[in-house]
Amino acid sequence: MVSNLSVYDIRPDVVSKLQEITEIQAVRAAFPEEWNKLPCVVYTCESKPAQKNKSSIEYLTNWKIQIELFSNKSGMADLAKEVQKSVSELGFFDIQVKDANIRGLQRKLINASGVVDNRTLLVTKN
Repeated sequence: MVSNLSVYDIRPDVVSKLQEITEIQAVRAAFPEEWNKLPCVVYTCESKPAQKNKSSIEYLTNWKIQIELFSNKSGMADLAKEVQKSVSELGFFDIQVKDANIRGLQRKLINASGVVDNRTLLVTKN
């Protein structure tokens, strides 16, 4: 019965896809205390209901993913493209990339969004 439907957590899928990229040395949900494994990514995922039925069952969930790609070397464009491709393979759309370097580190911000159907687990466009 559909009443047992729960919100699908996309985080493990995001982590798994990022870990498949061999050049990335670390995948984290929080900033590291030491930056000794580079390049690394720090990700955040945010969700909110997109559609509920009359019984407050959440059929659709809006997900926003932010991936911060850090390196101590310039020229991360190819690596950023690999991250974009991985997020796209999960079905996310509206992928945006921008440079946001900070002192001593190269940084790219990669944002993506999509709607997850909690019944079929397919990701669609917002």
